[in-house]
Amino acid sequence: MTARSTIAILSVLSAACLTPAAMAANWVPASGQDAQNPAMIFTETDNGAALLACSQDGKFIASLSNDGNDFAKRMKAKAKYSRGATVALEVGERAITTASWRWMPAIDTVLSTDHLQAAKIFNASVRGEPVSISVDGKPFTTLNLPKTDETFSAFASTCKERRNKN
Repeated sequence: MTARSTIAILSVLSAACLTPAAMAANWVPASGQDAQNPAMIFTETDNGAALLACSQDGKFIASLSNDGNDFAKRMKAKAKYSRGATVALEVGERAITTASWRWMPAIDTVLSTDHLQAAKIFNASVRGEPVSISVDGKPFTTLNLPKTDETFSAFASTCKERRNKN
């Protein structure tokens, strides 16, 4: 992924103005998203935060943070610097996979635009499995994502509809 595309994705995510009222137990549509057809949802937990989005062609994008406090505020912050980082992703008891993600140290967040990596985060919520990640060999966070709910199901439907259009 180029620096330009990373900046474009970050602009979209920060422009979404995540709703800060959400906490731990559920998925919430990002502010400005149609609650019936959200293309971006997030959750905050004690160990961090997760954001799932789907592109116009229905592919997943995931962003994870090791700090669940004020995730919405951090996503609005200017993160002018990002770099590639190797992320080791473990979902439940499944084999650890590694991939290149974007690391934004100013907001303690990693971003994957790789559909397969982001789909693992999506599926972890469906299965009720914990998600553990390490960034460049250092433990980053373990998230126990909320179970699927109406918002999550609406998000899944939105992404499926977008995939089917293409």
